[in-house]
Amino acid sequence: MTASRESIMVAFEALFTPYLYNPDTNPSGAFKTISRVLKTPDEIAPETQSPAVYIVQMPESYQPRNGRGLPAKVLMNIILWVYTNPKADPIPSKVLNDVLDAIDTALRPPLSGGQQNVQTLGGLVDNVWIEGEVPRESGDLDTYGIAAVPVKILVPQTQ
Repeated sequence: MTASRESIMVAFEALFTPYLYNPDTNPSGAFKTISRVLKTPDEIAPETQSPAVYIVQMPESYQPRNGRGLPAKVLMNIILWVYTNPKADPIPSKVLNDVLDAIDTALRPPLSGGQQNVQTLGGLVDNVWIEGEVPRESGDLDTYGIAAVPVKILVPQTQ
């Protein structure tokens, strides 16, 4: 691996900090909690800690590359667990939609730097993207809304 897993995860988490709510500096922030330590919805206070995004590393896979002697690429799998407070809006799905939109925006590639429309975490990885189905429940009939966003991070290997 060119970059360590930890440096990749720190850079990945940093993508979301501009969207962190702060009553003084960012009152329109989409998230009140961003963490790499997963909690259950019952462990957070909906009014003060949600919307919350928990970044969870899942199993990785090694992808062989064409060409003799080329090192495999590592595919890191991440799940972003999202918890929302459905009582924060008369339409609970709006709260979850706003958070999912903020995640989409946070993962959008930078517009400069010639990176050819890919998110590279400042050159640490080949690409970061959302891939797969996003199961979600807006919380209409429950005490919290929840979604699980599957993210892939393609990491180049060096010889």
